[in-house]
Amino acid sequence: MLARSYNSNDNAFNDAIVRGMRKATETKEVSISLTLACQVLVDTHRVLGTAVTDGLQNLRDMGSRSTSALSKHFNFLRSMDNQTWVRVNTPSEKPLLDTATLIARWVRADGMAKLVEELYGPGHKFKVEPFELMRNHPTMCGYLRFATDSRLHFIGLHYCSDIGNVITMAHLYHAARQSGYLTTPWADMDMLVAIHGEEHLFVGKAPADPKLFADRLALAAGLSPQLFARNMRPLKSDKLPQSTKGKRRFIS
Repeated sequence: MLARSYNSNDNAFNDAIVRGMRKATETKEVSISLTLACQVLVDTHRVLGTAVTDGLQNLRDMGSRSTSALSKHFNFLRSMDNQTWVRVNTPSEKPLLDTATLIARWVRADGMAKLVEELYGPGHKFKVEPFELMRNHPTMCGYLRFATDSRLHFIGLHYCSDIGNVITMAHLYHAARQSGYLTTPWADMDMLVAIHGEEHLFVGKAPADPKLFADRLALAAGLSPQLFARNMRPLKSDKLPQSTKGKRRFIS
């Protein structure tokens, strides 16, 4: 059934076994790669025993957490709809909406049952237990979890870079700490700076001189260094020179 549906663009079940079976149905030959993939699945069951179903539980737990995080994000944006800054600076929601759809269909719902219904119609004669494929295929569960986590991580980094509020908070946090207005460390922000690099986020070593706080933030936001030239005339906000290198972005 999966082999027949593999040509669909909306099919998350596309591992070596499914691809091999589809090819086998077309050529009437069993390839070495398909034999190896099936052997790996058999060996996985032999080693894991009854724990083989843990892969599905881990995958669905990830799906629940991701769905909750995405729902909070979309609700937050809806609460900010009337603010001009959000409309201007928020990047396209399509990648996040596509990811939410992927999780809803292939992680939280039984995509296999949906495929069978699409292939054979409602009321088909095949008896399929809930999540039958995924309960018995921990490797595919791991693939789906890794693919979804990686996708959310990649989108999140670019989303935060496009909006710029996280890097702005890093500069504000540093300024408050350096000026003595904040004495409590922010562990998550300290970790973020350590991961992405002080030199990168602050366009050089993080400034200790309060006179440089705003300048470094402007450079990190993508303004040109010529803005700080001594002979630079005052400009309107929409006329400020932009750096050819663009704003500082999170390293992916």
